[in-house]
Amino acid sequence: MPVLLNPKERMLNETIWNSIRANRALREVAPPWLRPLLEKSFIGIQELPLPTNTPTADIIFRPTLELDEITPSYLGFLKTQIQLEPRGKEWTEILKARFNALVPYEHEKLYRLSVLRTHESRAESFFVRFHPGDLRMVHSECSC
Repeated sequence: MPVLLNPKERMLNETIWNSIRANRALREVAPPWLRPLLEKSFIGIQELPLPTNTPTADIIFRPTLELDEITPSYLGFLKTQIQLEPRGKEWTEILKARFNALVPYEHEKLYRLSVLRTHESRAESFFVRFHPGDLRMVHSECSC
């Protein structure tokens, strides 16, 4: 039996999903594999499996939404990782972009939409942060 990777309560509902899928900025940065998912209704995405730690070839998992506070300790962690460059310059540039996007939201909560998939036995992900008030996109990352 698969084990759920993130047991946090999922916050995604039909109203939020409809707003997310209508977000033009998101559609512009979404990788090609994510675009068909944005065409699905809320009921349609509920039929997708939850993310698991048991990889299955060529499957997109159900999107999850969480509300996370941007804490000083998290920003400090990012800053340290940027200075250390533990995974090379390319990863450091990703962390710099994340840090710069999140600094203005220190002590605030942002939605984080996560979409995971396995493709050719490889895990890929797309993350996007939204301001909870108006679902304005703050930052996105793709490990594709």
